[in-house]
Amino acid sequence: MEYLLRILLFFSVVASLSNAKLYAALKDVKVDGYLDSTLEVESFKNGELNHRAKIEAETKRKNGVKAEFAVRFESNQNESEFRESVINKKFDDGWRLEFGFTKKRFGLEYEYDKLKRSTIRRSPVYRRLEIFTYASRETMLRWYRKADFKKDRAGYELSLGNSAAQNTSLLASTKIPLSEVSTFSSWLQIQSDHIDDGQQIVWALMSAMEHKMDRHKVVNEVLIAVDPDQTELNKTLDLGDEAYFAAWKGEYNYVISKSPDGLWLYIMQTSFAAQDLDVGGYNSIQLLVGTSYYVEPLTLAINLDGVGSTSRIDPTNRNYSESNVRLEAVYEF
Repeated sequence: MEYLLRILLFFSVVASLSNAKLYAALKDVKVDGYLDSTLEVESFKNGELNHRAKIEAETKRKNGVKAEFAVRFESNQNESEFRESVINKKFDDGWRLEFGFTKKRFGLEYEYDKLKRSTIRRSPVYRRLEIFTYASRETMLRWYRKADFKKDRAGYELSLGNSAAQNTSLLASTKIPLSEVSTFSSWLQIQSDHIDDGQQIVWALMSAMEHKMDRHKVVNEVLIAVDPDQTELNKTLDLGDEAYFAAWKGEYNYVISKSPDGLWLYIMQTSFAAQDLDVGGYNSIQLLVGTSYYVEPLTLAINLDGVGSTSRIDPTNRNYSESNVRLEAVYEF
């Protein structure tokens, strides 16, 4: 009996020490995330409710190094998705080196996470970039410095990525403060795609201007890119060379009211995309209006998004099946 008590005492001590070490380790980890419920009514006819939860963890820096990871759960897919897993080293001069699985920061909507984006869903222009894999998640090596508006210092980034969708992608970007209220940003991406006959090199170029004035925020973005899918098809069928995709997106935000009780925001977004510059009339237009109300830790939002698109086969007939209305409630923690 005495021997058994000693064994139990030993394991009790080990368990206590393990809990103490675990508690000490967790003190150095910041955990946050959100719970999200969205009702989406496609074509203003059929409604679908979706629930998501995202958990993010970030360690404190030790010798300039920190780690981050994120996981997202979604009810419609009934599965979890690994979103982020990176190690980040910060140097004394402000430059940072990052390696791991993360998103390519191509364009403003991919520089901001969901909680900082004014609209519930990314715009049609960025959803098109996701199809082309210009905007995606992959294994990245990033060398960058954030812009510092107080010091009037520009930000730069150079990234090398790899994924199953293509061999490699090279991304360079800059963010330049022009004044206290205006910022210019530009991104250039070159990627090597897998195709049936080997590989093809494609590219995308985007620029953006942001103006923030009191209650107002105005953003304009322009894009031109090679369409990887149509370019591959053109070469396969001997229809010509590269197919080019071009787009413009504008967004206006207005703070209706701001107080300790909450923030009420009005949003208007519009975009035009020429799906193939060689096919006249083949395009899509979009107009979104919405509003959101934020009172910590809850955000309530509604977006009415009208999207009209023509097809390559019939560029004279515009279809509005992508139009929708979305209602969302987000709880941050």
